[in-house]
Amino acid sequence: MLCSWLHVGAGPHTVGVPTATVPAWVVPPPGSVADAHALTHALVGELQGDDRAHRHAGACAAISWVVGLQPGPMTHRDGEPTTAAVRGEMMLGDAVAAGEIELPDAVWAALDVPPARPVTGHVGWAAGVAASLGWLLGVHTRPPVRLPRRLPDGSTPTAEQLAAEYVARTFGEPEARAEARRRAVQDAALYQRLAAVVASVH
Repeated sequence: MLCSWLHVGAGPHTVGVPTATVPAWVVPPPGSVADAHALTHALVGELQGDDRAHRHAGACAAISWVVGLQPGPMTHRDGEPTTAAVRGEMMLGDAVAAGEIELPDAVWAALDVPPARPVTGHVGWAAGVAASLGWLLGVHTRPPVRLPRRLPDGSTPTAEQLAAEYVARTFGEPEARAEARRRAVQDAALYQRLAAVVASVH
C-alpha cells in the first residue's frame, strides 16, 4: 500500500491543492496538515526497508484520504471522509494495531457507518493511520510526526526569537537562562531542517 502524494492545503509556505480540500472539521490548521503530509511522505522514502516506514506510510495515507486523494487507508472505503467515517477508520486502525482483526458491528452501527473489514493487518500501518486520524479529528493534539514551528509568514523562528521566549519562562537563574538559550539553538535548527524537508517534497 502506498501514500498518494499531492500537495495539500496551505499557507504561505505550501503550494498545490487549495485549502478547501482540507475539510472544515479538521482541527489542526491546514498549514500543519500540509507539513505533516509532506514529512510523513518524505519519511516513507527515507526509511525504505525499515519497519518504521509502514507507520509513516499509514499516517500519510490517512491524510491523503481526508484531503480526497485516495480511498480509506484501513478499508479502501470510497466516499466523503465524514467525521463518522474517519472516526471509524481511526478506531479500526487502533483495533488492528492492538492485534484485533476487525471492529465489532455494534461500533459501526453506533457511528452510523456501514461496517467494513480492514484490507491490511499490518500493525505499523494501522498505528500510523490511527495516529494521523486522531490528530486530524482533535482526539489528541500530537501530530503523527514532529512538525516545524511556523511564524505567521510561514518561516521558522530564529534561535534569538526562541531564546527570548524560553528565557522569559525561567526564574532568572544563570543556569536556567543558559539552558534555555541552548535549547533555543537546538530547536531553531530542528525547525529549519524540518521546513527544508517539507520544501524539498514540494
